[in-house]
Amino acid sequence: MSEAETRRCGLVAVVGAPNAGKSTLVNALAGTKVSIVSPKPQTTRFRIRAVVMEGAAQLILVDTPGIFRPRRRLDRAMVAAAWGGAQDADLALLIVDARAGLTEEVAGVLAGLKRGGPGRSAAAAALVGGAERRDPLRRDLHGLRAEGSGARSHPAGSGATRARRALALPGG
Repeated sequence: MSEAETRRCGLVAVVGAPNAGKSTLVNALAGTKVSIVSPKPQTTRFRIRAVVMEGAAQLILVDTPGIFRPRRRLDRAMVAAAWGGAQDADLALLIVDARAGLTEEVAGVLAGLKRGGPGRSAAAAALVGGAERRDPLRRDLHGLRAEGSGARSHPAGSGATRARRALALPGG
């Protein structure tokens, strides 16, 4: 099989704080509604999968519950499901709401992803807000790249097709 005919498949966990836009992004990448979207936090309680084809690549997107400091048993189960999705994936796609910036919740998720072990990849997407909010966030997230995690920043509205292509690339 030539390199041009090679088919690839990868599991991409979409992680982040509650209401960061994870389900909205999964729906946009899938081109259809696969996850419920609501302004109410913790709407996604279990991992939801969507299969997306991009060229010769098959992306299995895993929409995870928001990661936060759990207080109740249900909260602990949701956060465990989110971390399980990130650990099982080939790539963890961290979604950050540029309007909120690097909150304590986001910093905790970043720290957890960094502890994910060698060979674990992470990419970052900054969503929502104008350039004045995205640019400082992009600089803050650049620290992931310095540690070999391959951080990227994509503003909202930059196009689901462009994001799908970036995820489908080798080393995605």
